[in-house]
Amino acid sequence: MCDYSLGVYDRGVEKGIAQGMAQGMAQGIENAKLADIMSIMKNLGMSLDKALEALNVPKSDYAKYEELLK
Repeated sequence: MCDYSLGVYDRGVEKGIAQGMAQGMAQGIENAKLADIMSIMKNLGMSLDKALEALNVPKSDYAKYEELLK
């Protein structure tokens, strides 16, 4: 394998690691928000819509969280 190929491989690995980390962080944030929503609904007796509103979730994301809670 020539040095050039190794550099391309290394860049590909770095890119893959970065993408994996970004996806993992996004999933972690989504899971934390979901836990917050469920906690607000349970502890404060709020509806899903009110909990999402209290957490400043964009209305465009309401359906996503409703689906995740099913």
